[in-house]
Formats: sequence, structure tokens, C-alpha cells
Amino acid sequence: MNKEELKQIMIKLVGLGEDKDELAYWLYVFDDLPEEKQKEITSNFQGELKKLSSTT
Repeated sequence: MNKEELKQIMIKLVGLGEDKDELAYWLYVFDDLPEEKQKEITSNFQGELKKLSSTT
């Protein structure tokens, strides 16, 4: 997943009530993270989006 795709997930998460500042931080540092950590972060946010989307 690239940074733009992650940004789209984060926009949806903010719309579902997640903390905008925290998500902005992760987007800001994303490019500086090792590839393995980038995959972990994107997986976590995808899971969170799926979880929140199913409860609304």
C-alpha cells in the first residue's frame, strides 16, 4: 500500500470518529518507517476501518 491509499483509509477513519491528529502523525512519519513497519501500520488501520465500518 502506498501513502495515498493510506491517506484515503485515514480520511474514512476520521469520518468514523477517530483522532485526526493521531492519524496525521502516522501519515507524516509513514515514509520514514521501515517497510515491515509500514505494512504493520497499514494492516492495523485497515483492520480498524473494517471494524468501525461494520459497527455503524
